[in-house]
Amino acid sequence: WKCKDGYVSISPNNQRSWDELRAWMAEDGVVGDLLEEKYNDRIVRRGDLGPQIDELIAKWALLHTRQEIEDRGQSRASPFGSGLTPIEFMENAHLRDRGFFVEVEHPEFGATFTYPGAPYKFSRSPWKLRSTAPSIGQHNMGVYQDELEVSDEELELLAGAGVI
Repeated sequence: WKCKDGYVSISPNNQRSWDELRAWMAEDGVVGDLLEEKYNDRIVRRGDLGPQIDELIAKWALLHTRQEIEDRGQSRASPFGSGLTPIEFMENAHLRDRGFFVEVEHPEFGATFTYPGAPYKFSRSPWKLRSTAPSIGQHNMGVYQDELEVSDEELELLAGAGVI
């Protein structure tokens, strides 16, 4: 959702979170008719009432900053969070502190790159990076020949025509 200073994710994934979002919207005077009985079930967002709900949430989100929405949501165990730019993501102190990013040597380029690391951590099945991202076209022959069963002659024709 667009807000005062960027975008946020607002995902009321349980009834308590949905009710708290509506209460906050009511505090701000932007709840419309969302407190009516027909909106009590959070699943209504997926049905015919979805556009009305989306319109009101969009109007409400513009009253707040990313941090305001994230802080209040997080303080109530609701999954609300800031939409980060790529630079903000890479500079995120929380992700850095938990060791999310990993430095990876890329042999083809002779350089080290920062990659995203484990999205989760399990004590008995640790995550590890198994390879670098593939270079452009690195797996083409496997796809063309093994998966699509394109012959060498057809590959030559396609390459000669500038298709591949």
